[in-house]
Amino acid sequence: MLTRPLCIVLAQIGLALLLGSWTASFPWWPFQMIAANFVCFAILWKLTRQDGEPFRDLYFRPFGTDLVAGKLGGWLGPRRFEHRALTVLRDAGLFLGILLALGLPAIAAARLIETQIPTAVEISRYGPLPLWALLSVTLLLPLTMPLAEVPWYFGYFFPKLEQLSSATGTRHAWSSALVITTLAYSVQHCFQPLLFDARFLTLRAVMLLPLLVLIAAIVRVIPRFMPYILVLHALMAVEVVLKCWGAA
Repeated sequence: MLTRPLCIVLAQIGLALLLGSWTASFPWWPFQMIAANFVCFAILWKLTRQDGEPFRDLYFRPFGTDLVAGKLGGWLGPRRFEHRALTVLRDAGLFLGILLALGLPAIAAARLIETQIPTAVEISRYGPLPLWALLSVTLLLPLTMPLAEVPWYFGYFFPKLEQLSSATGTRHAWSSALVITTLAYSVQHCFQPLLFDARFLTLRAVMLLPLLVLIAAIVRVIPRFMPYILVLHALMAVEVVLKCWGAA
């Protein structure tokens, strides 16, 4: 699981060597993510083939069953004999409702924490990039982020850790797996890029934690919502693209 943050750091080291200094690599951090995405996508492909599991499950249903029961399960679960289009529309509405009720406060908390990052440090993350680099980020970042990041933590390693915890007799195996993967995912943001500033590292490590806990819980409780989460992730990548263009 820690291969992904390691790839991100190694990519920054490579950029620093190419550009001549560590500081010069800061605005190029989207390329760290793109490089890590390609590597992680390839690893996920290989791991699922080794496990004999369908690769597409990472993106559509990472867990075999929903973690809901009783009346809640009947309300959130798929309807028998319901037309697929109606199921998609109903699920989209449910996901939007959850996002508005719980996701917006989590996003607001992230924005509030982000305002505490020193301005000079935050500005250094979005320096001017050449046109070819901006076009590459515009094309590749929103395309590769949904395919590699959420599926890495919550599509593959979350279920695997839950299975491992269950096999060892751990109580509430799903919740312990959620905590481990969510913390790893949250801390990864310290390396986007890696700036040796204690305040930046601390705030980046926790700013998205509430949102990631919510996403992990949705993936576990209602796994079929994974495609909607990936769409949301693509939109968040578009926000990064817009910031890159704004700094040009």
